[in-house]
Amino acid sequence: MKLIKYNSPNAVVKAIKELPSPYSKPPELDEYLLNMNTQIDKINDLLRIDYAVVIRMFKLANSVAMGGNEEKVLNINDAITSVGNVEIARITEVSQKNPVLDVIPPQLFNLESFWNHSYATAVAAEEIAKFIQEKNPEYHFICGLLHDIGRLIMSLAMPKQYIVCMLEAQKKNRSLQSQELRIFGFDHAEVGAEAIKEWKFPSFAEEAIEYHHAASDARKHPKLVTVTHLADALIHALHIGRSGELMMPKIFSQKIQDIGINPYQLHDISGRVLQKVSPRLIKGRNLSVAA
Repeated sequence: MKLIKYNSPNAVVKAIKELPSPYSKPPELDEYLLNMNTQIDKINDLLRIDYAVVIRMFKLANSVAMGGNEEKVLNINDAITSVGNVEIARITEVSQKNPVLDVIPPQLFNLESFWNHSYATAVAAEEIAKFIQEKNPEYHFICGLLHDIGRLIMSLAMPKQYIVCMLEAQKKNRSLQSQELRIFGFDHAEVGAEAIKEWKFPSFAEEAIEYHHAASDARKHPKLVTVTHLADALIHALHIGRSGELMMPKIFSQKIQDIGINPYQLHDISGRVLQKVSPRLIKGRNLSVAA
């Protein structure tokens, strides 16, 4: 495999045309699509767990071809409606397998563990948003689901270099993010934010992904960024899945206090997250990519 050096997050993003999905197409989806207007919540429930399908839907819904240049589609139900049943059927048939990930030892990075971490973070972000009575909890779900997408993109674009990065982080007992910055000159948060911009997602998602490790730097959507940051840390603490990072993220305690969460309340939220996530953990369910 030829080693390619990318000099910017944008170059890494442009190197990847399609992201692999951990799921195959849900068998009941076609039936729901026949009656999309009355079954949209069930369709949402099936599709929102799959970051690759969510990305495909938003890319299409907010593309110029769909007339999405002016007002962005902001939530999953609107994306489903905008894209329509024919395109939903098509984008859920996209091949899930990507042989590039086979290069990476599964103990360093695998799609099952990455999905578990991403989905659990999405659920945690949505539960925190509901607790603090945010108006649009699903915005938080989307940001949680995609917060580490830059890591998957980097793994696909430069797997051998990323193996070196992960091994060095382990050997030196440092965060993977710090090693990304040292080796590549940019990190997964920057790559993820660039991808969100490239894919025409709403700007709130771009900021949440770029600053989920630096919540104090958020300017436009500080509460949403803080919720994403807290959800990520919570799922690390609960040891649900792994995105390649072994170190516990730095927690900005003042920012967490600013949104009105204390440790006792966080314990209750954790319980609700575990109840929702546990039945859906990917192991044993319709998994299309070997771990």
